[in-house]
Amino acid sequence: QVTSYTVADGIPEDIQALYALDDGQLLIAGKDGLFALKDGKLQTVIAADYLPELYGGIREVAQDKTGKIWLSGFGAITTYDGRHPSTYTEEDGFGSGEAVFSRADGMWVGGRSKVQRVAPDGRITYLDSVKMASYEQARAIAGDSTNLWIAERDRLWHFDGQSEKEVIVPDAMRDRSLGLTDVVVDHEGNLWASTWGGGIGVYDGSGWQTYSSTDGLANDQVVSLHVDEHGAIWAGGLMGGVSRLESLYRERLTTDDGLPHNITFTAFEDRDGTMWFGHAF
Repeated sequence: QVTSYTVADGIPEDIQALYALDDGQLLIAGKDGLFALKDGKLQTVIAADYLPELYGGIREVAQDKTGKIWLSGFGAITTYDGRHPSTYTEEDGFGSGEAVFSRADGMWVGGRSKVQRVAPDGRITYLDSVKMASYEQARAIAGDSTNLWIAERDRLWHFDGQSEKEVIVPDAMRDRSLGLTDVVVDHEGNLWASTWGGGIGVYDGSGWQTYSSTDGLANDQVVSLHVDEHGAIWAGGLMGGVSRLESLYRERLTTDDGLPHNITFTAFEDRDGTMWFGHAF
């Protein structure tokens, strides 16, 4: 069953990121700020006017093990402890550019020129930096300290805790696309990578398997990936709705199934196993 919330319910028009908290709140982030949805009621957490350093609005949201909320936009990172937002820029030691997060063992923060690990106790003043051999702007980051993946526009890096190496993206994904958009690690440790125009690929450590619209994918312009508790991969993109991939099974959800829009920027699973999708209206 699909239940939709739209601008008529007060939902912001531009949803860039979703994150489900353990207390049942769903965080909704975008150009208008940070909002929380619980039991069908929406409230503003931080209005965009209080986040002037996050150019273009909030692009990523995550929560660390101390309960602190992390937000990113282009040029800055903001943390929120439930009372006051605190913003950090390149001058504070964070990489510039648009930051991306991975909450695995502590908080990994990827930006331009560096990837940083924030200690599991939430300290943000002492950072361990991962030095990438030839590293520009991270578009996505996934994994943990022994299996970390960083995606640039055209390059993919793997860090095993000791050293980094580049993993070559197959031509089937790269030649028809405008670059990598997201990466996730599934329950078996395989990497899934999405592209803007080249579909999806899964890397098992030795080779790639690719998926496109000819294989049942909703659209080849994929912008977000999510692994649910059962190991299924959910993919959202520019058009075509949402794709669900599990073993040999393919499923699509579209406006015909109750989605408010077929453009899907983000997906997240809450503690009850409900999948949430963020759209552009």
